[in-house]
Amino acid sequence: MSSFKNKQGKVIVIDSSGPIRSIMNEVVRTVFGFTDVEARPSMQEALSFLEVDPVSWILTPLGADQPVNAMHLLKLCTQYAQLRNTRISFVLEETEQYCLQPAFEFGLLSWHRKPFTRDSLKDDLTKLLNALTEHDYNETLVAADYLRQELKKSASNHEAEIEFARNLLQFFPGNTKVLLSMVEPLFHSGQQEAAQRTLASAKLLNPKMTDKIQEIGVGLFGPSFKVPDASTIESSDINMLGIDSAIIVDRDETVAIAVVQTLNKLGVKNVQHITNGAEAAKVLAESQEPGLIIMEWKISGLSASALLQRIRSQGFINVPIVILSSLLQSSDTPLVREMGVASVITKPFSKDTFVPSVIAVMQQERLPTEAAVLERKFRAFVEHGKLEEAKELREKIFSHKQVSQGKRKLIDAEWAYANAKYQQAIDFARDALKSGNETCIVLNLLGKAFMRLSNFENALKCFERAKLLSPDNIERLVNIAESHAELGNDEAALEAINSAANVDAASTTVRDGSLKVSLAIGDMEAAKSIMATIQPIDGMIAYMNNKAVAYARCNMVDNALHLYQSLLISIPEHEINAKSLVSYNLALGLARKGQLKESHETCAAIIDKIIEPRVSKKTRALMQRLESAIKYGIALKLNTASIDSSQTGPQLSLVSDSESSETDNTDGDSEAESDHAATFEVKRGDLCCFLIFKSFVDERRVTELFAKPPRFKKRSAIKREETMGDAKLNKNSR
Repeated sequence: MSSFKNKQGKVIVIDSSGPIRSIMNEVVRTVFGFTDVEARPSMQEALSFLEVDPVSWILTPLGADQPVNAMHLLKLCTQYAQLRNTRISFVLEETEQYCLQPAFEFGLLSWHRKPFTRDSLKDDLTKLLNALTEHDYNETLVAADYLRQELKKSASNHEAEIEFARNLLQFFPGNTKVLLSMVEPLFHSGQQEAAQRTLASAKLLNPKMTDKIQEIGVGLFGPSFKVPDASTIESSDINMLGIDSAIIVDRDETVAIAVVQTLNKLGVKNVQHITNGAEAAKVLAESQEPGLIIMEWKISGLSASALLQRIRSQGFINVPIVILSSLLQSSDTPLVREMGVASVITKPFSKDTFVPSVIAVMQQERLPTEAAVLERKFRAFVEHGKLEEAKELREKIFSHKQVSQGKRKLIDAEWAYANAKYQQAIDFARDALKSGNETCIVLNLLGKAFMRLSNFENALKCFERAKLLSPDNIERLVNIAESHAELGNDEAALEAINSAANVDAASTTVRDGSLKVSLAIGDMEAAKSIMATIQPIDGMIAYMNNKAVAYARCNMVDNALHLYQSLLISIPEHEINAKSLVSYNLALGLARKGQLKESHETCAAIIDKIIEPRVSKKTRALMQRLESAIKYGIALKLNTASIDSSQTGPQLSLVSDSESSETDNTDGDSEAESDHAATFEVKRGDLCCFLIFKSFVDERRVTELFAKPPRFKKRSAIKREETMGDAKLNKNSR
């Protein structure tokens, strides 16, 4: 949440003059309601403060003649994670305004005139507060307003205004105000027809603004102007949804044509219509992730539920999926939620309903604010190992007032699971289950965590309960099959795999599950047959290896050795790298169990075939140690160092109990994840107009402002029993 809204952040005002600092301090407190406002005489002092404590807002002069100037502060905010939430506003003399375009390029929030009186500064900052309120405290849109005013001052900046608006629409799809900001510069740059089409597009986006749109048109084109109807526009040259492509899956030709035409009018050029699920799956398997998928629930060739799962299983986690159908049943809802469907729009198709719904979906996709959307995106990132992105969303979720305590526990459980803290995940998930929220998702997570701890009985109970709520989840059916196989229930395992195949026989998830079950029940012919169809093989080998690691952690060493042995039998002969890695791990496991002779024989069987030098070196070293231990009858001491994980992805070695212990951390974060001053990647929209606007100003004075950047290093605050030192510093600074 913006600190301007909750009034809880720290503010620093900077000026070399004590009386001016006093005015700035008083006005900031009066206008914004901040209670924690400090005054500093220089940016050097402010920078020292930033190295210790977080600051929400800095109001500062340019200070071009100082060792640390305001442009230095802006640039530092784009480079250091500790400063990611710091916003900066300038107070400028008229002769200093040359820096404004570059300043907005680097994330400036606003600028205000200097010299000022108490009243003039109050008026100026009240305008900033009004802009923040109007834009619901979205600082990027506020900065855009200030930048747009600056660009309007020059007749040569029309192209810059147009380009800036186009970039904003990529981040704020369907924003009518941003779209309308393009009309005047288009008109004045001689693109009158484009200006008229833009007005028509704005009317399509937001019919409620028709009178305002008409007023803008009359002001530019004269009193006889009338906004063109959207039906007269075949396609827009302005991309209002911020996506390059969309796929429509619907056998109803009439509806599909209407959807395609509407998306074309919204500026989406590449819209593909597919009539059945099987063809859609084929197209998607051979394509890049599209910007949007719209699909009917009842389709032929491949069911919608199977297609949904295919889309997500192949790693398409960012594309928003919209169900456009009147045939969705309440029983389908749990699976739709599990697969992260963004919206359900009921037929019959209506442009008046469809357009605002799709715009809302795309806006939430770019800038998620709703609790349900934040949770869905967090879950997708966690599922696919994108933990940095997930961590950011987790912080937003926990600051959201609409997120219940039960859902917070679920988020904690998912975060713990993602960080391999399975017992902690179980504890959090049980707490979440008591709240009754997202029951199917909680049960599924519990089942997976129990599986990781080789507690297959409890895993099966959780999966079966979740299955009652959502019977067609393929991954869950496969997990049920694997749990049955581990418990020796071979017939039940095969029955569960057949149930998964009934949903989608061609699914890679079903194929991989069949392999796991075949290995578990000892059907080596089936395992060999399935393994021969998997390309590349590395992911499956890594998964099975990690399963063996889990066995070892649970003191089920015989199970781990049996899995390695079965895996070796099933791997095709030409997969030498995979065979050598599994052989080495098997040899390590045998050696740790004291079966030195068998371990040596395992190494000897593969040593002359190994291609990878590192694996060969490790295997030969192990053989030498085994030979000495066997010859002299001494105990063989082994550490738990593993083969380089780059060989097949996840770690490929047995892990000791000491390595597998989990850190007791109630919020699931490790010390390494704490706040730090390391460099980080700022994404578009994170820091006002940074990465959205590119300055057209090329001035030597601006280049000089960025010269000799200051050092920035996080320091710990000095802990004192009293605050006299800080109070004295504050007193001297005013």
